[in-house]
Amino acid sequence: LCYVFGAFSLALAEAGVANTVYTRAHGGDATLGNSIQAAFSHWLPLLVWSGITSTVGLILRMIAERSRIMGSIVVALLGTSWSVLTYFVVPAMVIDKKSALASIQKSGHVFKTTWGESLVSNISLGVIFLVIHLALLCAASGLLFFTIYHELWTAFFTLIIVYLLIAAALFLVQSAMNGILKTLLYIYASENTVPTNFNKELLEKMLARRTTPTSSPHTQGTTQSTV
Repeated sequence: LCYVFGAFSLALAEAGVANTVYTRAHGGDATLGNSIQAAFSHWLPLLVWSGITSTVGLILRMIAERSRIMGSIVVALLGTSWSVLTYFVVPAMVIDKKSALASIQKSGHVFKTTWGESLVSNISLGVIFLVIHLALLCAASGLLFFTIYHELWTAFFTLIIVYLLIAAALFLVQSAMNGILKTLLYIYASENTVPTNFNKELLEKMLARRTTPTSSPHTQGTTQSTV
């Protein structure tokens, strides 16, 4: 139940981000309230998806506990494959209004289309936030040792609280940015266009592909792309 609740909460948040990005990419103005409402309108497939991914997580954990070495190898391979296959599940539910099972199939197809861009964007984003987290950890450790050495216990506990709050905020920002990139990639793969109201040069660098759209998704015209 804890797995399902956690997965459902994350899926709702990701659905809200996907709705915001998709609406903005098509010239709309999605507010926070609109995105939350849109996320809850897909609560049933999101709940089914949460049950599926939680079950897979439990199975992988059971495999890992049976054999330390072989279990870890198998879980790493299966876990990576599952993550790749289901990378675009939530955007598929929100944008194409698909069921949980149909979204898994759609996600695998879209990832196959954009596998290079998906890997590049995720690795880059992960490295950036890893450096930030390490810098924050080093700074906090130095300050904590200083407070212990001088027996500043009030400052010690205050620093711990501040560090935890900043780390949580960084995690939320990283998750939101990952959701934004994921939705942009999904739009790119589904519509073969870069949204015209986003920074074109920045998107081309993130997607590792040179694409020149000549019209927005809702405007008549053609879109020429060169790989």
